[in-house]
Amino acid sequence: MVEQLPVPGCGPGEVLVETAYSLISAGTEAATLQGSTPTDAASRWSKRASKVGELLQMARDRGLRDAGSAVAARLEGPSTISGYSLSGTVLRVGSDVTDLLPGQRVACAGASCAVHAEVVAVPRNLVVVVPEGLPLDQAACVTLGAIALQAVRQADTRLGEIVCVVGLGLVGQLVAALLRAAGCRVVGTDIDGERVERAAALGLERLVNGRTEEIETVVDHLTAGRGADAVVVAAASDSSEPLRQAIDLLRRRGRVVVVGAVGMDIDRSAFYRKDAELRISCSYGPGRYDPAYEERGQDYPYEFVRWTENRNMAEFLRLAREGHVPLAQLLDRRFSVEDAAAAYAAACPPAGGPRALGVLLEYPPAARSEEAADVPRAPVVPRSRPAAGLEVALVGPGCFANEVLLPALARLGGTASLRAVVGRTANSARETARKFGAAYAAVDVSEVLEDEAVQVVIICTRHDTHAELAVQALAAGKAVFLEKPAATRLDDLERLALAVAGSAGPFTLGFNRRFAPGVRALAALLESRSGPLVVNYRVSAGRLPRTHWTLGPQGGGRLIGEACHMIDLLGLLVGRRRTGQLLQPLQPGGGRADLPLGDNFALSCAYADGSVATLTYTSLGHEEAGKERLECLWDGRTAVFDDFRRLQLHGVSGADRSWEVPDKGHGALLGAFLDHCAGRGAEPIPWAEILDVSRFVLELDAQARA
Repeated sequence: MVEQLPVPGCGPGEVLVETAYSLISAGTEAATLQGSTPTDAASRWSKRASKVGELLQMARDRGLRDAGSAVAARLEGPSTISGYSLSGTVLRVGSDVTDLLPGQRVACAGASCAVHAEVVAVPRNLVVVVPEGLPLDQAACVTLGAIALQAVRQADTRLGEIVCVVGLGLVGQLVAALLRAAGCRVVGTDIDGERVERAAALGLERLVNGRTEEIETVVDHLTAGRGADAVVVAAASDSSEPLRQAIDLLRRRGRVVVVGAVGMDIDRSAFYRKDAELRISCSYGPGRYDPAYEERGQDYPYEFVRWTENRNMAEFLRLAREGHVPLAQLLDRRFSVEDAAAAYAAACPPAGGPRALGVLLEYPPAARSEEAADVPRAPVVPRSRPAAGLEVALVGPGCFANEVLLPALARLGGTASLRAVVGRTANSARETARKFGAAYAAVDVSEVLEDEAVQVVIICTRHDTHAELAVQALAAGKAVFLEKPAATRLDDLERLALAVAGSAGPFTLGFNRRFAPGVRALAALLESRSGPLVVNYRVSAGRLPRTHWTLGPQGGGRLIGEACHMIDLLGLLVGRRRTGQLLQPLQPGGGRADLPLGDNFALSCAYADGSVATLTYTSLGHEEAGKERLECLWDGRTAVFDDFRRLQLHGVSGADRSWEVPDKGHGALLGAFLDHCAGRGAEPIPWAEILDVSRFVLELDAQARA
């Protein structure tokens, strides 16, 4: 289905490209589309042990009802915008892109950016210039070409070596052509006779129809019984048979390279007896799946990483321009983007149907102009009910917004209505807008800031953008609900403080734990204490991969990004001025490099009345022990609050309390803020307390990193 989406913005480090051609990858996109239904996605989700563990943890944290809703939202997901290889013309470049200019012909890669769309925003490291003399339709094959080239590099072949390519889809044929260009003797095989016939144009040493010939016999004769020097598996199959066949075709001490998605249930002894190497080719090459490289534009040093994914992309296009890869013969079908359904039917036909090898979507030249970059928003669907209460815009439709805040907003009924959703990608914005009944979706925040109907802006973007977006919204006269943290840098926090002081619009930060029912009950007990309070707060946060965005510049680390919640809560419970603190970052195992700063630390705070509060934040615990445990001791009394589920009281009159569904106060805080915006209540969190905690956390982080 072809839909209208807002044109993406062009942020720092990005290139805005008007698409001329995009390539449909029959193998990858067929798998994506087949797994895009809730049933198929649920099946894949349930088969992954890590996801089952995630579900159990989610149930412990949120309760079965909310966990079920969150899983359903993820399985429903956005409608699939597929594609990851295209060519076109540069419309604009981001502020820090200095080596590309509007009007240049380029080719782009990337599953989340180089999609089937008229205009795309692509990070700089995923864009290469198309060499003069190479048509744009052929350049649209850049991603699959880089994948094939990386597989050839992994095979580490030499002139004259005999290499077998198993699987002659588009990637397999590109691998075979590149191997031949590298001076190898190439044998290609596939069980699809039509693909074998198509490969005849490559001029390979031998082609073998796997349904009518024994490839083992052919390779045996060709190598005098020694076996192939290398085998590249480019097939797409759930079966492990292609890999088993590869080891049978291989000589002793040869190399098997897996580039296709095949089963990996292999017999170790077969590799052991041949002293063979098994290599997995990682997509386009070094840099793939590294956010620092792909998203933040940090290139690898040329002298240490000669062939990055960007350099692979450029080299493939050079080889194609020189005629080493017969792309014109491989890209056999093209359709207008308006006929996308027919194009997919040709590339991914029903089982048994004839399948095109290379299918292109062509975008009409009339659409390719500077005006194409100026479509700011897209209407979604007419609202099913009239707008009620305050009109709200959401900026940042990620998991937290979709699974927590927007459902909480919907439960508030007539208090407010969602008017608009602004997302970094057009698809995420539109799907969230559609799901929660917004009037329109956009990718430029100025759309909602200039919309007079929008009264409240909820900001749920990545942490490093919080302060700037809040400053803009306040300057536009909007009320602002900002997810924590307030900022990741002290200078940004000071700018936000000036904006709040100079604005008449209400502002709050997402310190929701204050509003949890259990916390309110505990705080009420502590109001009448006569002596100092001792608080022990243990947070078992769970490990994050080192590449997770919250641990990098966009997130600021877990001390800034999450522990601010707990520090705010400690201050609320003690209710006195903080007089001292000691932060001790933990360095398990002598400072293990795989434990990022902020993942493990202990913080002790002293207060003016003699109270002491200790926060232990760690990723070293086991998930079954629960995430958060809060223990308060005062006046001969003890209260223990476990994971927002149970409040146990000792020496205190009154019964223990429990909550079937953990409630961390998100809905209560949002409701209180919207009531305040409507003039029905006081500000939910005093700005002075928000500023104090936010500044304190940033100073602690700077101290820890010094």
